[in-house]
Amino acid sequence: MKLKDIILTTIQNLDEGILIFDENKNLYFLNKKAEDLLKVKGSEILGKNVIEFKNFPFFKPIFELLGLGLSNVIGQKIETKGKILEMTSIDLIIGGEKRGDLIIFRDVTRESLIERTKSEFISLIAHQLRTPISSMRWMLKELIEEKKGKLNERQKEYLKDLYLNSERMVQFLNDLLSAIRIEEGRFLRKKELFSLEAIVELVIKLFQSRIEERKINLKYERPTQKLPLVKVDVEGIKTVIENLLDNAIRYTPEGGEVEISLTAPVTETEVQFSIRDSGIGIPDEEKERIFTRFFRASNAIKKETEGSGLGLYISKNIIEAHGGKIWFESKEGKGTTFYFTLPIEKE
Repeated sequence: MKLKDIILTTIQNLDEGILIFDENKNLYFLNKKAEDLLKVKGSEILGKNVIEFKNFPFFKPIFELLGLGLSNVIGQKIETKGKILEMTSIDLIIGGEKRGDLIIFRDVTRESLIERTKSEFISLIAHQLRTPISSMRWMLKELIEEKKGKLNERQKEYLKDLYLNSERMVQFLNDLLSAIRIEEGRFLRKKELFSLEAIVELVIKLFQSRIEERKINLKYERPTQKLPLVKVDVEGIKTVIENLLDNAIRYTPEGGEVEISLTAPVTETEVQFSIRDSGIGIPDEEKERIFTRFFRASNAIKKETEGSGLGLYISKNIIEAHGGKIWFESKEGKGTTFYFTLPIEKE
């Protein structure tokens, strides 16, 4: 058997659908799995140009990729006729030149349905727990205020601990629901033109008592010139700044320093926020995981046992959904600086 026949037989029997387009966007090859997944016969479509596929439900995403000149797209989902397919597009480079496009399809219907069911279950549990825990927190607060002068020190501590733990549980449930909404692509609300400086000042006021309690030296470096407005989901960006400031306070020793700054645009295309702390920093070997779900650095866990590991994951997704970037610089034991940028809305 010739090597060419071996390769062709292997491709024909792959569990993924394979489509190959030539440099003119004409369909050159498809395997049996592609025929099954796309509900077509190769004899009917071989040689056709991608433009001819735009009116076919299964082929519309292929037209949008190739017909609009897009390439190297990984993991794009297509849902139609009860199936969920995952599509990846790769440039075919031969002799240093692009000679066509390779499209790979994978049936992910079962995995997607399992993931969706899991998300729906977690969302249901979180919603069911959040209401009674929120009520419990409110009642505890009322009880503390009502009995303030009638409780001994031990009773005060018990009620205070109960209240703080109920607060933590509500925050965890809120973070969990936010993570689910992000994965379902429905996290951001309505965007509006707003002042980033106004959001920063609001968050600082919300954290003032914690800043004073931990004797943190907070410096807020205001921009030297008025910043342009940015088009944002205000609550989303407020959540990002709250997460970053909460971490800075939480992981900075008492009496330490936190510095916030807003930078006027240099390129006139974006504004930049940064927050620097003099805290515990992030170990080098753990930096690449810092924006992943449920991850907390080992030194952070030692300092603060409480935490969901969702704050930075949520923040990253919010910023990127706005077309911005988020990153950090850190040295263990020396502190961390987080940055994010937001694009300026063009008139």
